[in-house]
Amino acid sequence: MIGTFILLVILLISNTISIAASPITYMYLDTIKIDDSNIEITSNEIIIDTVTSKIENTIYLKNTSDKEIEMNLEIPLENEELNISIKNLVIKLNDVQVESVKGEKGKYFVKTRISANSGKKINIEYYTENDLQKAKLIKCNFDNQKGKKVGKLKVDIKIDDRNIPLVEKIYPGHYTFKDNTISVEYYNYEANALTKDVIVKKETFNNLLYGREVDLNDKEEEIISNWYQGKEESIKSKNSYGYDYEHPENNVNNKIAINILDYIQIKKKIIFEYYEPDFTLLYGMIDNIKGYEMDLKGKTVCIDYVETEEGKDLYVDKTVDVTYDETR
Repeated sequence: MIGTFILLVILLISNTISIAASPITYMYLDTIKIDDSNIEITSNEIIIDTVTSKIENTIYLKNTSDKEIEMNLEIPLENEELNISIKNLVIKLNDVQVESVKGEKGKYFVKTRISANSGKKINIEYYTENDLQKAKLIKCNFDNQKGKKVGKLKVDIKIDDRNIPLVEKIYPGHYTFKDNTISVEYYNYEANALTKDVIVKKETFNNLLYGREVDLNDKEEEIISNWYQGKEESIKSKNSYGYDYEHPENNVNNKIAINILDYIQIKKKIIFEYYEPDFTLLYGMIDNIKGYEMDLKGKTVCIDYVETEEGKDLYVDKTVDVTYDETR
């Protein structure tokens, strides 16, 4: 009996160490490389589904010359250094499945021809061996498109409900968030220092609950553990305002635990008039709950912006009314 008990303890300890020591998951996606100056990229749309770990990359190319071009498409898909590998790869050219050849450093090659003044659709689908729900970093890099004008770029990153509060940072800042999908779009642009990356940085439950660098008190661990297990109804408390809500000063200081509490309130449409969450994805959900209305007549409104390399904001302004009142 004692021997059985000791064996169970050893197994539990081994399992905990295994979870804590599990490698950190990354998703690093390089775009297709095309060196021929006569080939334009009219559109590139990428869908990264972190729930299923499926990647869909659709690219439309155009031959702007008056001659047929034969090319060997270079498609980077794997990265041994970051332990990124794939499975179930399907590549289609104009919706016809073709075979690829795996080369060195995780690159795959496909031969194709594009007629003069004609286009070609490339569709690449695969699953990552890495579980993207456990990814601390998801990064799309477009250095391979430098020097090329791209008609449209769209990156969609889908995350499940329980991972929303774990998102810590998104680049660039002009993303949209709808239906659990982070979307970044560019039109008629060239990849440069500002536009070459789309990045989502997030925490993971394994790191929060078992990581050595995260120090949680009992209340924070309870919140995160219940959220991870889908026990949202167990995360309850009353504050002085009578709402089913817990302020950070009530012994909850971990940012992710606070995000979870905020997200629960937002989903229940319980929010204070003065409250603004310090959290990237939750912030954009507040307007629908508060129902703010703003009279924009005569005001100057920022309709878009990008972050500059110096860390400043570059604003594009549009005056709503022809008369501009400096005092308003």
